[in-house]
Amino acid sequence: MLRYPIIWANISLIFGLCFVNAIFSKDAISFVRTGLFLICFFILYRIRFKTSHLVMGGITIATLYGCFFIQCSCKHTEKRTLDGIFYFEKIFRTPADRIGGLGNAYLEDYAHCNNIYIHIKNRSGLKVAEDKLYRLRGTLYPLRPPWGNPQSFSYYLWARGVRYHLAYAQLTKAGNNPFPSLIQRLRRYFRKSLQAHFRDADKSNTYQAILLGKKELLSEKNLNHFFNTGTMHLFAVSGLHVGVVSTFLFFLFKSLFLPKFFRLFLTLAGVFLYASIVGFSPSTLRASYMVLFVIMMQLCSRPVDGRAAFLNTAFFALAVNPWQIWDVGFQLSYGVVAGILGLGTPSAKRLSTQRNRFMRSCVASLCISVSASLISSLLTIYYWGIWTPWAFLVNLFLIPIASCVVIMGTISFATNLIFPSCLWIINYLSEHVISLLLFCVDVCARLPGSVLKVSCNANVFYTCLFLFFLYALKPHEGHTKLSTRGPTNLKLGATRKTQINIVQNPVVKT
Repeated sequence: MLRYPIIWANISLIFGLCFVNAIFSKDAISFVRTGLFLICFFILYRIRFKTSHLVMGGITIATLYGCFFIQCSCKHTEKRTLDGIFYFEKIFRTPADRIGGLGNAYLEDYAHCNNIYIHIKNRSGLKVAEDKLYRLRGTLYPLRPPWGNPQSFSYYLWARGVRYHLAYAQLTKAGNNPFPSLIQRLRRYFRKSLQAHFRDADKSNTYQAILLGKKELLSEKNLNHFFNTGTMHLFAVSGLHVGVVSTFLFFLFKSLFLPKFFRLFLTLAGVFLYASIVGFSPSTLRASYMVLFVIMMQLCSRPVDGRAAFLNTAFFALAVNPWQIWDVGFQLSYGVVAGILGLGTPSAKRLSTQRNRFMRSCVASLCISVSASLISSLLTIYYWGIWTPWAFLVNLFLIPIASCVVIMGTISFATNLIFPSCLWIINYLSEHVISLLLFCVDVCARLPGSVLKVSCNANVFYTCLFLFFLYALKPHEGHTKLSTRGPTNLKLGATRKTQINIVQNPVVKT
């Protein structure tokens, strides 16, 4: 893996941005932590002089780029008066007396103000919806940079490109949107497809929450059950959803005997259509980058390397918006993938020695689930102070059920477009699958010790994180270089005795 220069560039960019964070937050401990990790990294791989220059040059370039980007995005902006039409892109779950969410506004002077965070008092008991327009009058305040507290909600807002917040405003209904965009019409059509022919509103809301990432639609009971079992990631449209959709579309177009170029192109188009419908959240965009990279490698007839795809997508995501590196969602999504690639896959290869194919699959699934749960548990303990010990076992059978739900949702959307009269059959089956999902979550939430309150010190967290990366970036089988020393370095002038010994001992460790 270390042969690819882009790998070094990615690692340099990540640690360069860590230095930028330390510069702006004036935190010397961040310098020490990052420096210690780099020293351990250099010692572990015995980096040569030229390679170390490459890494340090990449860190310098990344630092300058990060400083320039963050200085441009942190320019002092003054408050401004807002009077126009507002519509929500995402609604947050808030108390009954508050309204919160992200949206865009059209002002009276025909200016367009994007990515506004609104959190105001709901004095009139107004119920907001994403497909409605609202008359908004208030004052926009610039959002302060989220320095100092790594668990601040401002990191989430800055990672999504939000620069203004609205705390005091008047919000009234303005009717339906008379000129919805194509994406808004597709989103509304997708939601109607997921709601049709459902007898239970709770199951319909769960169906929409999984496919569209609308956690606010869940009931309080289901929300607590999913949170206590460590399966809230099912409602964050990320690698699981995009991967299932891309795999389903690829095999669907392959069964239609389409040429390779057309089925890959249609798969990529379907993935980005789904990403645009759910709103191009950072997690969805990162997963779409991964699918784009894999499809480009297949079009170029190159072997797909999971680690290269993972680090390249991280590189492009951070190049577009370096603020994502401090977002909890970014750390969770890439941490889980890094755990699977660095711990799960190598462990599965070493432990899958059974001849039975079914047992090998079970051992591989268990290794992958445990490795993903270890990284996610480390982050949830540090940020939220809870630990779900049964998460690795719950995800073994809940993730396949959730994948079936995603496939059924994709079929529902396509069926409603082509054969609307057959939609009731798909949603009838989907309702039973969701019933099974809710039943399993309810049973797992009743297990003893499903949620434990655990606190984690920052030093312990970063130490565990650094040790994991030291192991995950270690070259495994298939990524190691051949040594230039030892019995494998044969020269033309080798003696006859040496040749005889090599013939008698053909198995030589490299």
